[in-house]
Amino acid sequence: MWRWLSALAQVGAITFFLNRVANLVESRVDDWAWRQIDSALGPLGSILLNWVIPAAIATGSAAMVWRLSVRTASSRSAAVITQPNLPLIKVVRRILGKDLAAKGDEDDARELRSALGQIREKARLGSIDVFGGDGLRTINPQDWGELMRVRIAPEFWAHNEIDAFQIIKDNRGTTRNLADDPHTTRYHGIWFDRLQVDATWPP
Repeated sequence: MWRWLSALAQVGAITFFLNRVANLVESRVDDWAWRQIDSALGPLGSILLNWVIPAAIATGSAAMVWRLSVRTASSRSAAVITQPNLPLIKVVRRILGKDLAAKGDEDDARELRSALGQIREKARLGSIDVFGGDGLRTINPQDWGELMRVRIAPEFWAHNEIDAFQIIKDNRGTTRNLADDPHTTRYHGIWFDRLQVDATWPP
């Protein structure tokens, strides 16, 4: 409702401004020019100048404001409503441009750490949302796939990361504390929003 009221207010402001401009122009055009317009168009000229053209301008302005309002609302909705629909391994492959090597060399390990570092940095900045399975300590390892996925706060990534060593054994991904604090919350099964990933690392 507030968006529509805002749009109507903007249309009113634009129409008022255009009317002021038209009045200013009209006041500066001499009688001879108006007589020429009147003689050329007749009664139709008065209708066009006083009704049709202002109505067309107001309609165009209203359509423009409406499109901007819809686009803004859609952008906000897309930015807020993110979903865990892309697993970690696919994001890593996207960044690396290749499959994750099961037994890679030092270069492969360095590339993996770099990819996970990019993810951590963007998650810390809030550029992308990261989701993880919560309740890791209260469920058996064989049931980790059933963990409820929650949005991980950006502050979490200041002192935590995705375990590069663990992802080789289980590509669902697990977080670890940088100081190896055993009391820190851990998340298993890392997910991302596909649209955010596509915008950050285009296919």
